Amino acid sequence: VSIVVAIDHGAASDRPGHRGQANFLASLLTRGTARRGAEQIAADAEALGGEIAAGADWDAMTLSLTVPRTRSAVALALLADLAREPALAAAEADRLRAELRADLAVRLREPGTLAAAVASRLVFGASPYGGLLSGTPRSLGRIATIDLRDFYAATFRPANAVVAVAGDIAAEEALAQAEAAFGSWEGSRRRTPLPRPRLVVPPVVRRVVLVDLPDAGQAAVTVVRPGLARADRAYPAALLANGVLGGGFSSRLNLEIRIRRGLAYGAFSDLAGRAGTGPLTLGAQTRDDAAARVAGLMVAALERLPLDPIPAEE
Repeated sequence: VSIVVAIDHGAASDRPGHRGQANFLASLLTRGTARRGAEQIAADAEALGGEIAAGADWDAMTLSLTVPRTRSAVALALLADLAREPALAAAEADRLRAELRADLAVRLREPGTLAAAVASRLVFGASPYGGLLSGTPRSLGRIATIDLRDFYAATFRPANAVVAVAGDIAAEEALAQAEAAFGSWEGSRRRTPLPRPRLVVPPVVRRVVLVDLPDAGQAAVTVVRPGLARADRAYPAALLANGVLGGGFSSRLNLEIRIRRGLAYGAFSDLAGRAGTGPLTLGAQTRDDAAARVAGLMVAALERLPLDPIPAEE
């Protein structure tokens, strides 16, 4: 049985200057509660036969755990403890901040991470989607423990929460177990989400931007443009078109770049499903001297997609 606890706020709700706050808070939930320390939480999850995953995407903070079905009630109680009574201790926050900053410092030296970050800023500007979901080493340094506690108080409310249970379990049993774990959670029954920042998407202007990383072993090539919001009626059709473009091994991008020309181990495209207009991203890593050629192949495939009929079998 897989269980997900989701809160209706993610990185898009981060305050300017505090990018990465949602992911920081969600990750801190597993570092201690009123009754359990970080080691005890990890041990309890392991005893259930699972591992807790915690983090944020752009529109939600989540806790999740997959366990044998006979342990689902205990797993729900554990997740309820994390969501309802986290310690949010300053010492644990300091340790986690150091870990997150160290990890980011490494990842931002990778060409793929840096190319994606630069492309997002160019497409979405100063709006929330224009930053890194994880924040930056500098922004994480600005987030104090009191900021995390205030953000928790504003977002972790019963009315903003969803508990999803999936697996070999009857709906009635799952509901009873969820009510036992979360039914006494006190707080407003009215959904009172934080105001989401308006996402201003600048007009599409073709630009080529080079980020020079002299010691990089490969070049990361990223092509990004605005896509669609998840609620857009055209999203299902666009998702299928994205599958044709770069959604798998037999996609057009992989066929042109990897299979026919051997220019990369793989090439992909991704249509992000977000509350606001998300990005359509094409990407591959290749030899430095092949970067311009790969970029040209990506742009050509994207431009052909709405012009060439897609055969039914494809």
